[in-house]
Amino acid sequence: MHTQLWFTIISFNTMAAYIPVSALILYRRPGAWPYLFSLFNGLLIAFIDLGAGEVQVPALLLLAFTFFVGFASPRDVWRWAIATGIWVPVFHIVRMGLDKSPGVSLNESWGSLLALVFAFAGSYGGSFIQRISGGKEGREHSPVPGSTTDEGDNRRRP
Repeated sequence: MHTQLWFTIISFNTMAAYIPVSALILYRRPGAWPYLFSLFNGLLIAFIDLGAGEVQVPALLLLAFTFFVGFASPRDVWRWAIATGIWVPVFHIVRMGLDKSPGVSLNESWGSLLALVFAFAGSYGGSFIQRISGGKEGREHSPVPGSTTDEGDNRRRP
């Protein structure tokens, strides 16, 4: 089989196995969700990026996913950016090492480091919006307007 096909099969199955492993980790440590979410999204974006002809979709996904994690956990924004964005250059470097064809260049792998710029921009953007919105750090917002999980349930009871 072709090296690229093996890389795709291994990457996909790794991401599929990541979900039940994450469920077990979350069962024991619910506070680990931002790390697990960031790692999975980074792997998913890197997988999408390898098959994408253009960089717009992976860049948008990096911005969006890191923005929301940065908003939800604004204290450790640099961690979410690195945990999400590092996988794009890692996948490019691994592919370059596996694929000996002349079509894959070192410049493309170096250019993939720009993924970290998008990841940091999204993460710090989410943290900034959290800060200026007046929300407390680590506060979970309830889907009911005017009610948050740390203030109790403000809905009327019959």
